[in-house]
Formats: sequence, structure tokens, C-alpha cells
Amino acid sequence: MQGLIMKILNMRPQEVLGLVEEAAGTRMFEERRPVPAWEWSEGGKKRPCEGKRGKNSKKFLTSRHALQEKSKRQKKVKKRDAEIKKGGKLKFLEENVAELAKISGLQNEIEESYTEKKTQVDDLATSYNNIKESIF
Repeated sequence: MQGLIMKILNMRPQEVLGLVEEAAGTRMFEERRPVPAWEWSEGGKKRPCEGKRGKNSKKFLTSRHALQEKSKRQKKVKKRDAEIKKGGKLKFLEENVAELAKISGLQNEIEESYTEKKTQVDDLATSYNNIKESIF
């Protein structure tokens, strides 16, 4: 514990600020906000040299949003394909389990018929011995 406290005390001010922002959750809030703070705070003010830059930044932002939407759609498709692939594996495993159940059922039937045949052979052997003794 003492080492962790010393680690924090030896940090630079910028690192401490980042740590506090992360703990308070303000950094995550700013990262999730769709419009950065500098855009909405200076939204009504225009400078004379911002004509081209403003148009370019709007184009950039629209293309950025379009690319973000495209990447979200691609991630959804990729996730769906992975689920379908897993579903195929699941179906394959279910078929194997059903086949194993059939095999175990057949094995039980064979064992039962084996015991029946064995008892029949034993009965025939005893009757054979009885007949053999009665003749001799």
C-alpha cells in the first residue's frame, strides 16, 4: 500500500490530473460525447479565416460519422457471421450426440440379446447333459 502511495506522489501533475479525470469519469464522458467541447462552445462565433476550414471540418466530420456507422455495421455483420458459424458447430455436435445415443442404445440391445442367448445355450447344455446321462 505504501508503495502505491509513493507512486502517486512521485507522478507528474499531468499524470495525476489524468488519474483524477479517469476516476471521476469525466474523461469517458468527454470521449463519448458526439460533439467535442470546442465545437459547441464556439458554435456561434465565426472568425474570418474559418470559411474554408469550417467547410473542410464539416466534410471531415460527416465522412468520419459515415465511416463510424460503416464500421459499426461491419462489426454487427461479423458478429452475426460468428454466431452462425458457432451455430453450425453446435448443430454438428448435436448430430454427433444423437448418433452416440443411438449407438449406446444398440449396444444395450446387443448386450441383452447376448445374455438371452447365453442363458439359452446354458439351458440347452443342461438338457443335453440330462439326456446324455439318461441314455448311458
